[in-house]
Amino acid sequence: MLQRVRGSLARMGVHHIDLLQLHWEDFKAHGWIDVMKHLVALQKSGLVRHVGVTNFDVPRLLRLLDAGIKPVTNQVGGCWASGLVVWCRTASIAVERPWLGGCHMTCFM
Repeated sequence: MLQRVRGSLARMGVHHIDLLQLHWEDFKAHGWIDVMKHLVALQKSGLVRHVGVTNFDVPRLLRLLDAGIKPVTNQVGGCWASGLVVWCRTASIAVERPWLGGCHMTCFM
């Protein structure tokens, strides 16, 4: 993963990535917490400023927090229950929702 990130940085001509998000489709498959640990290691190295997730519900966010990983944002699509937004607000996780082909950011910090 480190080599790929360094290659991407070189191709973009930048020194770091502002936000790197994990989008995991099949939570029955193991390994998503390990992948997040790798993203956090990239963050600690300075190659990535922030790590986030996409379409995580409260139980999965709690598993991340239990593992000592706190994403800065949760990008959600479609119609999510307001309970997720409220929970993210109490956990100081920004909720980002794609909107009309762009991004409409709703921060709860």
